[in-house]
Amino acid sequence: NFRLSFGYLEDPGIQSQKLIGNVMTEIVNLIFLESLNDLTRNALLAKKGSNLSSNLTAIDNRQVSDCQYLLFAFLHREESVRVLADKFILQMLEKFPQLLWNRECLRTLLDLVNGVHKECENQSHNPTSITIPGSNIAVAVPEEMVRRQLMLRNITVLSKQWLRTAIEQAPHEMCSLLHEYFLNYQKIVQSNVEHLGFSLVVELTTTISTTISATTLSTVPSSSSNKDDKSKSQSGIQSSTFVSALNLKSRFIGEVNGMIEALQMVGHGDENTVMNLLKTSISTTLTNFQNGTKKVDLVSFNKEICKAAAYLASKAKDFESTSAKDLLHYTCWAPVAIFSRKSLQTGVFAWSWLLAARPEYELQIMNKIREVWEWTIEEGLGLFCRAERKASPLSISKNNGQSNRQEQSGAKKYQRNSSPHRIWMNFLSERFTLARGRSKDQVDILLKMLIKAVAKPEQLSCLPEAFASRFSLLVLCFNVLRSNTIDDVQLENVFLDRIYQSSLAWFSYDPIWHDPSNRRQIESDVKVLIDFCKKIEETKVHFYGNAVQNESSATSSLLRVIPSLTDTSQMAPAASSTGNPLRESYTSHLKNKSNLLLLLMGNELERISSWHNPQNIISVSFPEASKYGAPKDIRTLQWQRYIRTAWAISPKLAVQLGSRFPFPKVKMILEEKVRSDPAACINDPNALPYLVTPATAQKDIPQLKYLLYWAAASPPFALQLLSREYNSHPFVVQYAVRVLRSFPPDTIVFYLPQLVQVLRYDKLGFVEEYLLQAVKQSQILAHQLIWTCLSYSKDPEKCLVPLAPITNRLRQKIVKRFDKVSRHNYQQEFDFFEKVTNISGILLQHAPEDRRKVLREELVKMEVVGSLYLPTNPNTTVVGYNEDGASPMQSAAKVPILVPFLVSGNSALCDDHLIIDPVQEILSLEQQEQSRLDNFFVEIQPSSSSSSSSSSSSSSSRRGKKKGSTRRTKKSDDKPKKSRSQKVDETDDEDGKKVVEDSPAAQESSRKPRIQRSKSETVIHHDLDDLQDSKSPKRSPASSTAQVNSLLTPSSVSSSSSSSSSALSSSKKDKAASQAVGVPKIERRTSDQQLATHWQACIFKVGDDVRQDMLALQTIELFKRILEDVGLNLFLFPYRVVATSGDCGIIEVVPQARSRDQVGKRSDGTLYNYFISRYGPATSIEFQNARNNYLRSMAAYSVVSYILQIKDRHNGNMLIDDFGHIVHIDFGFIFDISPGGNFKFERAPFKLADEMIELLGGVKSETFKWYMQSSTQAYLACRQHMNSFITIVSLMMDTSFPCFTKDTIANLK
Repeated sequence: NFRLSFGYLEDPGIQSQKLIGNVMTEIVNLIFLESLNDLTRNALLAKKGSNLSSNLTAIDNRQVSDCQYLLFAFLHREESVRVLADKFILQMLEKFPQLLWNRECLRTLLDLVNGVHKECENQSHNPTSITIPGSNIAVAVPEEMVRRQLMLRNITVLSKQWLRTAIEQAPHEMCSLLHEYFLNYQKIVQSNVEHLGFSLVVELTTTISTTISATTLSTVPSSSSNKDDKSKSQSGIQSSTFVSALNLKSRFIGEVNGMIEALQMVGHGDENTVMNLLKTSISTTLTNFQNGTKKVDLVSFNKEICKAAAYLASKAKDFESTSAKDLLHYTCWAPVAIFSRKSLQTGVFAWSWLLAARPEYELQIMNKIREVWEWTIEEGLGLFCRAERKASPLSISKNNGQSNRQEQSGAKKYQRNSSPHRIWMNFLSERFTLARGRSKDQVDILLKMLIKAVAKPEQLSCLPEAFASRFSLLVLCFNVLRSNTIDDVQLENVFLDRIYQSSLAWFSYDPIWHDPSNRRQIESDVKVLIDFCKKIEETKVHFYGNAVQNESSATSSLLRVIPSLTDTSQMAPAASSTGNPLRESYTSHLKNKSNLLLLLMGNELERISSWHNPQNIISVSFPEASKYGAPKDIRTLQWQRYIRTAWAISPKLAVQLGSRFPFPKVKMILEEKVRSDPAACINDPNALPYLVTPATAQKDIPQLKYLLYWAAASPPFALQLLSREYNSHPFVVQYAVRVLRSFPPDTIVFYLPQLVQVLRYDKLGFVEEYLLQAVKQSQILAHQLIWTCLSYSKDPEKCLVPLAPITNRLRQKIVKRFDKVSRHNYQQEFDFFEKVTNISGILLQHAPEDRRKVLREELVKMEVVGSLYLPTNPNTTVVGYNEDGASPMQSAAKVPILVPFLVSGNSALCDDHLIIDPVQEILSLEQQEQSRLDNFFVEIQPSSSSSSSSSSSSSSSRRGKKKGSTRRTKKSDDKPKKSRSQKVDETDDEDGKKVVEDSPAAQESSRKPRIQRSKSETVIHHDLDDLQDSKSPKRSPASSTAQVNSLLTPSSVSSSSSSSSSALSSSKKDKAASQAVGVPKIERRTSDQQLATHWQACIFKVGDDVRQDMLALQTIELFKRILEDVGLNLFLFPYRVVATSGDCGIIEVVPQARSRDQVGKRSDGTLYNYFISRYGPATSIEFQNARNNYLRSMAAYSVVSYILQIKDRHNGNMLIDDFGHIVHIDFGFIFDISPGGNFKFERAPFKLADEMIELLGGVKSETFKWYMQSSTQAYLACRQHMNSFITIVSLMMDTSFPCFTKDTIANLK
């Protein structure tokens, strides 16, 4: 026993002889090492003995006793004893780390700290000693105050090291033990905590920095009803959390005591009554939650759980009674049943409390936790959610976004949320750290939980938000595997295989980009991945050598728990000799999996590092990540091994190797694999490019028959299969048409330009027949297809494959097959907008000064009859238009016209061919809001004005009527008094052309009171003068009143995002002019504002081909959807353009925006000066918001300009809206066409002028760095879909647009 040897060191005679003292020190050191080794051997033997529990208890008692003795020796008078004790304590903790969380050792340490501290405060110089309750050892305290201070400093340093290590490795357990210690101390001294150890803990928890501090040190139940907070790592949070948790425990113990005393006063204070009351309270909350009858108040729920934990921890005699078991059941199950981040925080808080306070019931508590863990697996919650990933952004459909929002609401939201499991796994990691050296039973419970979790890799969630939780789980699995706590080698092998399978299953899905708004979460994810890679390498080094030695012939009891693990095909092969070929083959199989996994993990780390730190800033980089990066020089033979291993696991995984490593040799190997066994990957659309190529279609390989059953791919890929290169192969065309049939009409409308182009090569007529069938499902699709056919009704002179005969025939067939209702809707829609378009030709015959008058006269002749919608936005209904706001726009030899339309947010047409009468809808809205309108004008309107009243009667309604109805006129008493009408003036633009501009009166009106939505960037800027204008939009009195009502009611105010602007595109000479028109300031409504009326101005052009603009804006729309899909908060506005013929088109206008040229005319100086004059000082919130909007739009448009090679970016082609966004218009020069005869004068990839850099703060500013990072992230996100962009552009090559040359596709690639 090393304790006896310490007696020699205390002998003054030995210490006086330096040589003898040194020899004795070495002897004591050797004796302690032998004693330590003896303890280690006995612990290993105890685990293999028959009486496992009693053997481990005896060993634990000896370890604890020795550790306590060393703590006392650390305060010995003799320095040699103190030095050795310090050394031995560290060695003992390294061998047996579980002693860090042993309650007896911790109590001894804190008692010694407090005792020495009190003696230092004691001014008496009399010799004294420190005695710890429950111990027969006393520590002598020197009489000199200097030596006492030295003793206090030493024990304080040791305590800090001890507590820091324990808190960092197992924060929940350590804080719970500390709470128990201080609560008991309070009971003993009958006062608040006055303990030096308490101060040390608070100091430590303030300085320790962890990545999940809000739940790491001690998960405190929230006392507020705010939304779940994201993970933080701010210093200072930990100490407040620790103290709050201690106070909460004291508080809930007090509340339980009060409850017991109150019940005792009425004669019902027995234990069962109290527990039944607590149980009933929790049960009622759960019932309401499960039935959905009442919203759960998490604050009250937290209190109920904490009261239950307080009673079980401090008052329950045992956990054997039925009431105690039930209350424990609810304490463990209820937080998980609610399954939110806060509820799991409360659960972990309660579980840690119980485990620390009632260690005798650890197994019972852990078994309950295991049961509820397995329940989440069966129910598919969080990490085990079976939901599929959201639809690709290429699947353009308004229904996709809606369904995704529905999935994330209500019950399904909590099912998808994996953050509770992340909190849970932090708790389980701690439990394993604590149990591995002291409780084999707890380790077995944890092992069962983990085996159940990875038994079926497909049960783990594939959702992007589950990424961190999945790999945190697998890191824990590796920790358990490497701890030598699994006795059955067969189970060990299968467990390792399941870990590999579960991790590789993640890479069977498309790569994701992590949420860029949560940088701290990205950093946490990288650390998890690096830790995971380390575990793989450790396993490779230490596991394979003895992976299959000493195999047990019997199946492990743990294996029998999970049926899927008893499959003999997955078991490690039994072997009795080291040269067993089956064993070697299995070991090689595991090694191949680990090598493949390291390759994929390296690629993932590279992706995250590039995404998180695209500028490679050292301060935010991950040095360790580069160590595990994917190798760059992999030979073909190695690639074959990787792909063969992946294919054996899952063909889907092998195909994803091609996405992550787009190398020619990888593509070649995958083509061979897919064509040799196409049935294996028939459910994976990503495998199709390796089977279906122009070459295989030309050769007509027999494997193409599998296309009849293949899973549907994306629309761009289906369109690619219909191109000329695939030679209209029957199987290929049938598959492509089947894919298109699987998407809704709005998706097909988006891709109509490409779909019409492939009609050139529709030798079998499948595409044409599909279109004829599809238009029967949607009138809007039919109308848009007819307009597309009209725009290609004439072939260019040098046309290799004519398209006009096909489109003309198709258009005639569509019209001929219309039923009566559809034909009526078609005729009124096309007749109305054809008349509006033809006005441009009429104006061309008149002098410029007469054109405005003629335009108004022509518009007055027209009526809005029936169900009309804007061709640029089919999801609207035209309510009326404003002939006084309409204006001709000057051009060289053409007269485009601008007409403001009043539209409502509901669709005029629906798929069941019902005709919706917007007049009736507006009348209904008027009746609902008339009183609100009256009250508004009583408070705000000035006194009556006879002139305004009389002027209102002169306006006639342009709103349509049903057959037999008469046109209604406005009367003075139909609406509030009017103010001045909208006026417009003309000024010269930079080229000397006449452009429409706001009059001084219109500018003055902008300073009037505005109706706007608070707490939103998108605001409706309708002036009251505009709403009451006697010459404002022509509509019925009902629609006029309803428009005002809809703008005054909160329910109809738009809450759209900052991208809610309209847009305008025009030819080079009239684009800028069209932006300054005095149209009421409005924003496009979101889909949920079905009846909200708003203004939408459109440009009608004759003599200009807008189809190239349509292509550019189509790709910009895809860019926008991709950026939204990955969570990048950038701004793009793809305004809408519809070509109604080859030389006619309708273009949306951008309200609340002016060209840079117009901005310069209104305010001298740079953009920075304009922003200051428009939004206020640079330090103001308004300026910073506007600059932020400018940055977001600049980053997005920089990438768009770079990829589409957009040129001619002069000041007239860039707009600045009221919120600071930049919006690009006029895409006449894209790809391989340039101004000035295509001499490529513009060599810059995109425009970044000095004034733009100045507004962004200069090249060294944080704002500019953010701009560069956002641009790079946007580029990375879009490049992942490069093949789809190339397909969309390549299918338009036969149009002979001026932007195309023979090198266009190569340059785009």
